[in-house]
Amino acid sequence: MKQSVRLGLAVSSLGASCATATAQFRDYQVCLGGDGPFVVAGASSRGNPNGVWVEFSKPVVLSDATFTLNNGVVVNDVIAGPNPSTARLSTSPLTEGTVYSVSVVGAKSTLGEPLASGTAAFIHGAGYEQRRIHLSHNMASGENVHVYLGSTAYRLGLPVACQDRPDAEAVSLFEDLVPDGVFNEYFATRLAGILNITTAANYRFACASDDTSALFLSTDDDPVHKIQIAGEPQWNNPRMYAFCDRRTCLGGVPQE
Repeated sequence: MKQSVRLGLAVSSLGASCATATAQFRDYQVCLGGDGPFVVAGASSRGNPNGVWVEFSKPVVLSDATFTLNNGVVVNDVIAGPNPSTARLSTSPLTEGTVYSVSVVGAKSTLGEPLASGTAAFIHGAGYEQRRIHLSHNMASGENVHVYLGSTAYRLGLPVACQDRPDAEAVSLFEDLVPDGVFNEYFATRLAGILNITTAANYRFACASDDTSALFLSTDDDPVHKIQIAGEPQWNNPRMYAFCDRRTCLGGVPQE
């Protein structure tokens, strides 16, 4: 299964003293899975207490595959994942913080290759702990947050490790852990959590980011009911919520 891909190089100059970069372009061809062995590449529960994602190094045929987990976990069902190299398992309950091992036998690649290695381990809940706020990271193609909001990664909730951070993290503040700086570019962070307001009052919400961002609030604990209530139209420095730089202001108060 071959596809074409275009690769490019982007360079940001930090000053006149920096050396000039020369970009050279070549033609490549991508073959899913490549020429390496067919193996189980990884597994994760992604915080789901009754499910496991299993990733293979190549597109997989699941019809004759058998999946088992240790620690007494029962696999109730197996279906194909969102791409040809993944499988989704429905399981009996998992325990947070426990190390699980997934074993696969009988699976073959779409080219008929048997598994060279069929095991993978994961810690259930790692990065998805039962806390009120979670971060998830993805690479992004530009500075406009709406490009990320329209991506498959956002729609399916499929984070990836980037900027020296894991794919998902549990935190105690609605703030990104990736430091602001010229070397941290072309990535997106999604913050999701439960806001517990115990005192009835009028509250003003704001956000600050570099570059753009969007802040949503739901009327209940179901994110399907969320609406956008604030946003960063261009960029600002951390915690600059009340400044009018690059924002539309009315009476000195940002209106975005």
